[in-house]
Amino acid sequence: MDPTYQRGKAFNIAVLSMTLAAQGKVDEACTQGRIAINLAAGLTSARVYRYIRNVDRSLAPYGDERPVRDLREYADQRLPALRPRGGRP
Repeated sequence: MDPTYQRGKAFNIAVLSMTLAAQGKVDEACTQGRIAINLAAGLTSARVYRYIRNVDRSLAPYGDERPVRDLREYADQRLPALRPRGGRP
């Protein structure tokens, strides 16, 4: 896959995840977030990592819910560069 397309697709899916989170659709938001993480894992783009951080922020109100905790753990495994140094924002 062309890396430019993959980055754009990661962005679109991250935006979808953030929109679902804003609607309170946590499970769906996490499912789409996982897809975005999978796409981001194949890239070295700081911009893509910012998209994933934005997904995490959008899910912050639901941080105690299992799907969000699972997604954060998955992101930590797949994208070690995203690991917060002083705790989650």
